[in-house]
Formats: sequence, C-alpha cells, structure tokens
Amino acid sequence: MRYLIALAVLLAAPAFAQTGAAVLSCTAPTQFTDGTAITGAISYRFYRGTTAASQTTASPAQTSCAFTFTALAVGTHWFSATATVAGVESAKTAAVSKVVLPPVPNPPTNLTVQADLTAYVIIKSRDRVALVPVGTVAAGTACDPSQPILDKFVVPRAAVTFVSSVTDEVLVASCG
Repeated sequence: MRYLIALAVLLAAPAFAQTGAAVLSCTAPTQFTDGTAITGAISYRFYRGTTAASQTTASPAQTSCAFTFTALAVGTHWFSATATVAGVESAKTAAVSKVVLPPVPNPPTNLTVQADLTAYVIIKSRDRVALVPVGTVAAGTACDPSQPILDKFVVPRAAVTFVSSVTDEVLVASCG
C-alpha cells in the first residue's frame, strides 16, 4: 500500500559554533497516499549528508517528528526525513540545508586614533600662509579646537619637543 507523507524540516542552531548542531522538526503525516487515515504507530528517521542528493547518515528510528544532529563540522550539511508505518518507509522529504560557520574572533578592543603629532609654526607672507614643522607634540596633549588654523589647532608650547630653535609663540598640530 502506498501512502503520502509530507514532512517539513526546520533548522535552528547556535551561530558561529566550531561544531554545530541542526535541530530538525517535521509535521507528522495523517494519511497514506491513497487518502486513508494512518491509525498505527509512526516512526521517523532523519538523514544527513554533504549534498542534497546524498543524505546517507541516518538517525535511529524516532517516535517523534524531531531530531538533533550534533557535532557537525564546519561546512554545508543537507537533511531529509522519512516516516515509517507498519514497516513501510516513505520517500524522503525535500532536502534542506544548514551551513556551520567557523568561529569568528572577537573584535579588537581599545582602538584609538593617534593624531599627526608634528608641531608646526605658521609662516605668513603677503599672499601665503605656510606651516613649517618644528617638532613633535606629546600624545594626549589637549588642543584648542576653538582656534583652527589650516585644519590644525593651537597647542601649548610646553607640550612641544623642538627639533630646531623656534621663536614663534603660536604652535599648531593636528589633534584627534
């Protein structure tokens, strides 16, 4: 006797596990393929494989329409299910898949941006303004953002380590 068994397979598993799990569930059939009601006990078998066409690893017979495959390696796994009544097994359901991803590292912490720590003096002429590097500014130096000059900010003279003698009082630097 032929019978119709429709199974829906649902998947759920923790994301990004080095080895994953696939939690399978289905809807139990209520009729044979000829339309008569199933009155006997139904058992279910779940299959796993590496392609949609070949799920050859079978679970033990289950009394409920649910099964969990564990310890799945990183990669794509395909699943299907069957129902058995009175020793007659149905065709496999349509295959469904799950991808087990490799572990993902946590992002770096304490990321900081270090500004251009070169100190400049401003040289003015009739038609130009130039910035001439004169030294370095200590990291973490407070800048005065209220006085921008050519995308640079005024820094305290005491925070500058000079590489040449400078007489100009206005020193600027890029600040982050």
